[in-house]
Amino acid sequence: MKNIIKLTSLVALLFVSSFSFAQKFGHINSQELLAVFPESEVAQNEIEEYAKKLEEQLEKQQVEYNNKLNDYIQQRDGMTDFLKQSSEEELSNMQQRMQAYQKNAQQELKNKEAQLIQPLLKNANDAIKAVGERDKFVYIFDKASGAVIFEGVGSKDLTEDILTEIYKADADKKAKAFANLEKLRLQVKEGTVPTNE
Repeated sequence: MKNIIKLTSLVALLFVSSFSFAQKFGHINSQELLAVFPESEVAQNEIEEYAKKLEEQLEKQQVEYNNKLNDYIQQRDGMTDFLKQSSEEELSNMQQRMQAYQKNAQQELKNKEAQLIQPLLKNANDAIKAVGERDKFVYIFDKASGAVIFEGVGSKDLTEDILTEIYKADADKKAKAFANLEKLRLQVKEGTVPTNE
């Protein structure tokens, strides 16, 4: 009976060991992946244009405020107390509006970024799941999240697989994404681009 238990334990141990060796692990760098999407350039340009418009409006408000302030400074000695108080209240209100506008503009810019980046993230996540299921990976880790402490030879970089999955119907975008990836990796290797790895 003891021999049967030992034999069963040994077979179970061998089964678990062989199962763990058959598991597949992969990794990506989500920041690198998003950076090489051709759509990322379009999204980034749109975000920059939107930010520029918001900034221009704030600059107009600032110019208007500065003009009112200069007028007040030049004329305050000849003003009655009532006019001084009215001008000071108007300047204070303008300042509060500028601060509120700046706060709202920052939130609007974040919303615009999310609106433009969300579809890219969805495409990436869908492709990661498709590659993971198709190639039977147990885990796919994201190196950009900082959770990967060690990367051994058993983990496969899936960035190219993910790009192939995303752009399987668009050869031009796929070629551009691969060119962007090569360029980015060269910059990282040369130390001209910060990396989270």
